[in-house]
Amino acid sequence: MDFSSQGSINEEMICCICQQLLTEPMSLHCGHNFCQLCIAATESESFFGGQCRCPVCQSTYDPWHLMPNKELDNIVKKIREVNMWSHQQQRSDLCEQHGLCEQQGLCEQHGLCEQQGLCEQHGLCEQHGLCEQHGLCEQHGLCEQHGENCHLFCKEDGKAICSLCVQEHPGHQISLMEEVVKECQEKLEAALDRLTQEQQEVEELEAVINEERATWKTDCFFLFSSPMNHMQTERERIWKGFDEMRDILDREKQMELQKLREDEVHVLDNLAVANDQVVQQRQSMREFISYLQHHMCESSIDMLQDMINTFKRSEVWTLKKPKIVSKKLKSTLRFPDLPWMLQVFKELAEAQSYWVDLMLNPLNTLSDIIISEDRRQVTVGNYFMFWNVYPCDFSALDVLGSQNFSSGKYYWEVDVSKKIAWILGVYSKTSNLNRKKTSGFVFNPDVNYLNAYSRFRPENGYWVVGLQNESEYNAFEDSSTSDPKVLTLSMFVPPCRVGVFLDYEARTVSFFNVTNHGSLIYKFSKCHFSQTVYPYFNPWNCPAPMTLCPPSS
Repeated sequence: MDFSSQGSINEEMICCICQQLLTEPMSLHCGHNFCQLCIAATESESFFGGQCRCPVCQSTYDPWHLMPNKELDNIVKKIREVNMWSHQQQRSDLCEQHGLCEQQGLCEQHGLCEQQGLCEQHGLCEQHGLCEQHGLCEQHGLCEQHGENCHLFCKEDGKAICSLCVQEHPGHQISLMEEVVKECQEKLEAALDRLTQEQQEVEELEAVINEERATWKTDCFFLFSSPMNHMQTERERIWKGFDEMRDILDREKQMELQKLREDEVHVLDNLAVANDQVVQQRQSMREFISYLQHHMCESSIDMLQDMINTFKRSEVWTLKKPKIVSKKLKSTLRFPDLPWMLQVFKELAEAQSYWVDLMLNPLNTLSDIIISEDRRQVTVGNYFMFWNVYPCDFSALDVLGSQNFSSGKYYWEVDVSKKIAWILGVYSKTSNLNRKKTSGFVFNPDVNYLNAYSRFRPENGYWVVGLQNESEYNAFEDSSTSDPKVLTLSMFVPPCRVGVFLDYEARTVSFFNVTNHGSLIYKFSKCHFSQTVYPYFNPWNCPAPMTLCPPSS
């Protein structure tokens, strides 16, 4: 085919010698290109003085400096493919059902259809079902720059181009429009299948969330209101446990139920948020699927117009699954965990079964200690209220129980609800109190207040705990120094009543916070009782009373 007269082909792609598309193009240093066979044939004619001349500009060149032009060769090959494809398209008469079209009188202007590469009555053909092969009858866009059919597609730039636009896309991946359309449709179908599957998964997830919400609402409603619910057995167990702990645990019961209600609201709120997220994702997915379906029905040019962004959007989109409350968490929230509380109450109840009715016996008759008539309450007089001005010996405030023990188990309770300082526990006569026979006043500015605690250690026969400075709870242990090892005790609930339990054979002294359901305050182990043991009380410098009381009071 002679291309010399066709303005649609760039002159750089045509050999000046054979006037055909270049075959294995070779470039000269002057910039002209020729077929390899054509330039080789002219070299023998133009050879002069070891050099040859360009057939176009007559400039001299060295035959050994001919360079293959690979880029131009690739462009020419694309043009050959396009021209071959276009030629085949023209021979297909553009409308595969043209014969039927002519029978129906729908293609009266067939000549014009062939020239323009389309069926002008395409809409009417579609109504009669005569143009099912939409790709052959669809109008191809024309290049705005060159006026040629855009048979090629640049994937890097995402646009349709003609054969003359190829040079403007150096190094780009250029394919036939037919191949790109097929590839695009395959990708869109794959994306549509994936998103359709995701949509089904979203709907299933939404159903699961709604079922969870309904289950939570039903279970929680019957848990707090309906006696006929399957939770009734567990409710009875909980109520029975609280009844066994009597009124002292009623407050804890209300706190646990309130916590459960708060957990219920929290879980239901989370499920509501999760449901909203899934509904929003489902709506977005429906809109995107509708967009893809509409996009696939558009013309090739429109479908490919935003192909890159469409693919990126379909590949990036993923279902974000909300966090669902597990079944295990649900069972944990539904039932208050009471074993520890029941165990503590059991230990306290066992200790209280050894309750002994004590009376008080002051050791120092010279001190300002006031004992009640029933000898079950002790207070300190104003004589010791100047402790913040003058240091004093608090051994003058020692008070022992009237009974002593050399075997067995014993329990007593002390009310300290109004005091800001106190010490109590047990004392063994194995140690020397070193009490002064005076009032206890020793005016010495160099005396450290901590010396008042120096004797409170097991080595000296004291197994005691105490409160100082209104909020400092301590236990006193042995140490390698002259001062005791002071242990700070954590009290979440300040003890208004303290239970003391002595197990002589086990060599233990235990202290219970009766106010906090009988939780253990501290326990001395491996106590060395060489002689009899006395209950020990010290009202310290606080005028509020320290009172012995029975457990049932």
